[in-house]
Amino acid sequence: MQRTKLSVKKVADLAERYLEPHQPTGYKILIDRKRIRRDSDGWWEIPIRPSKSGVPSYDWIGRSVEASVDLDEREDIHVLFM
Repeated sequence: MQRTKLSVKKVADLAERYLEPHQPTGYKILIDRKRIRRDSDGWWEIPIRPSKSGVPSYDWIGRSVEASVDLDEREDIHVLFM
């Protein structure tokens, strides 16, 4: 995929699609579409948060790392879920 032609909407849609297989059963990992940014190195910074409080950060962060690896390997899009 050509990274230069990606819009914020397209990146958000892909991020949600790649997060979907990693979503847990007790809560959802949410993307803050309004705060997605692309840095000067071409990486997409995508803010995320769990849908409920009290979720251990290692759980939802670990799941987001798996999704970012999938995006990188399958779409050649570099994302940092934060």
